[in-house]
Amino acid sequence: MGRPRQRGLADLLGRRVLHDLRRGFRDEAPPRRRAAQPAPKPRRAFAGGRSADHPGLPRAARHAGTGSGTAVRCNGQERRCGDLNAINSQEKSKPMNEEQRYLFDLFGFLHLKAVLTPEQLSAAAAAADRYIDGAAEDRPPEFKANGKGHAHGFAFDRALEQLVFLPAVWPIVLELTNGKPMLASGTLMVDDPAIPSEAGPLHCARDDYGFESARYEVRHDRIYCDDFVVFPYLDDVHPGDGGLLVLPGSHKSEFDRPRHLFSNGLIEDEVPQGILNITPAAGDAIVMPECMTHGILPWKPTDRRRRMLVLRYRPHHRQAGPIPDAVIQRLAPETRELVESAHYTHRKDIAGKVRVELG
Repeated sequence: MGRPRQRGLADLLGRRVLHDLRRGFRDEAPPRRRAAQPAPKPRRAFAGGRSADHPGLPRAARHAGTGSGTAVRCNGQERRCGDLNAINSQEKSKPMNEEQRYLFDLFGFLHLKAVLTPEQLSAAAAAADRYIDGAAEDRPPEFKANGKGHAHGFAFDRALEQLVFLPAVWPIVLELTNGKPMLASGTLMVDDPAIPSEAGPLHCARDDYGFESARYEVRHDRIYCDDFVVFPYLDDVHPGDGGLLVLPGSHKSEFDRPRHLFSNGLIEDEVPQGILNITPAAGDAIVMPECMTHGILPWKPTDRRRRMLVLRYRPHHRQAGPIPDAVIQRLAPETRELVESAHYTHRKDIAGKVRVELG
C-alpha cells in the first residue's frame, strides 16, 4: 500500500469553497483563464458605494443609474424612480450635523433649542388655544378632544401646520427616514391645571408591540430610524413641573427592561437614578425615537399649561397614519405630499428641499 494521502484545505473546506476562496469571491475568472475573458463592462457608480447593477438594489433603482430615474408604477400612477445619488447629494448639503448625530446616537434624543421664531411661537400658541378653548360644535367634526389629546392638531391652523417643516428639524427628518419622509400623525397635547394629570408609565414601541416594531441603525455614517417623534413645545417647562421622562441609551438596548426597575415603571414624583426629566423652553423641540423607553410625570403647576405638538414621522413606505380625507384636504400641497405613503423607490418632491415653505 502507498503512503496515506495528506489531508489539505480541499478536504477541510470542500473543493468548491476552496475554488471560491482562490477566486476571492469576485466576478472575475481564475488567473489561468483571465486572458480568455472579455473585458468587464464599466459599472455605473451608485449611492452608498454600490454599483448600479448591484443585486441588492431594486430593479428600478439598478436601472436608474445616475440619470433622471426610471418610470415605475406607484399608487396606481406612473412616476419617476428617484435618483438616489441626487437624494444623497441633497442630504449632504445640510444633514444632521456631527454633534447632533453623536448625541442622538449616544443618548437617544435631541433637545433642539429655540427652533421656533418668536413670531411662529406666538401664532402657534394662539392657534392652539383656539382649538383647546373653542366650543366643540364650532370645530369640524374631525377635530376632537379626548382628555389631553386634541386630534390632528397640526392641521387645525396654518400656524401649527408649518411646524411639521421646521427648518432646524427638517434635515433631521430627512436623514432619519433616508430621504423618504412621511408624517403619520400630529396630535396637539395639553396639560391643563383644570384637568387632573396622571403619570404615564415607562414604555416604548418594542415593549408594546415587539422587538421588530421599531428599527434603529447606522449605515453609511447616517442614522436610520423608522418611527420617531418630534415635540415642538409652546410653553416653558421648569424643573419640578413634571412632563417628559426618558431613559437615555435605551433605544439601543439588547435586553428587555426588567419591569421592577424604576419604581415598577410608574414614576409619579421622585425621578429614579438613570431616568431623565426633560424640561424644554417654549420654542424648543425634542426629537426622540419610539424605540427609546419614555414616560410622563404628572403636571404639577396650578397656573400654567404645557402645550406641544406630537409629530410622528416614518419612512414613506410604512403604513400611512390615521388622518381622515377631510383633514388632508385642509392641508397645504406640501403637507399633503408629506402625509402620503409611497413605494420604496419613490422620491417625494419635498425630500429634495432643504427648506419647505407652505404654498
